Amino acid sequence: FDAVQRYPLPVVALVHGRAIAGGCELALHCDFIVAERDAAFAMPLAQIGVSTTWFLTKKIVEAAGAHAGREFLLLGEPIAADRLHQLGIVARLAGPGGLDEVSRPLIDRLAANAPLSLRSMKRLLIAMNDHMMATDYGDLDRTALATYESADSKEGIAARLAKRTPSFKGA
Repeated sequence: FDAVQRYPLPVVALVHGRAIAGGCELALHCDFIVAERDAAFAMPLAQIGVSTTWFLTKKIVEAAGAHAGREFLLLGEPIAADRLHQLGIVARLAGPGGLDEVSRPLIDRLAANAPLSLRSMKRLLIAMNDHMMATDYGDLDRTALATYESADSKEGIAARLAKRTPSFKGA
């Protein structure tokens, strides 16, 4: 799960059916969740006498908020994808069999963004998630500055001003 969360580019989970325990945790470690309307998510560990780890508890509360996190953890009952969409956990909802159709615009938008910007922002999000303990802030500032000063940044700004699609090179 940590490798998914720390992947240097955005990760999109596509959920069909039920995401229970490990499947739910895996989806929560992705940057975006696209789910079919009839999908459900559950962390039923309390129902079987098991507890979540600190890391998973933090992830659930971070994603769901304190009160919905309690529902996830303490009740352990499945929560419908449409409810999680209302809470902002599920980014996009799809009808039955519609995951590809609904996820494609999101994935295409991510793919069209500047790769250095995405990598820099993912690195910042990961550092924030780690509570920036023992993180060199200067290094993060240098990463953000290098991204801003990159050819991709210049191309992205120029393309936006010219109202055209940018052509990013990852440099």
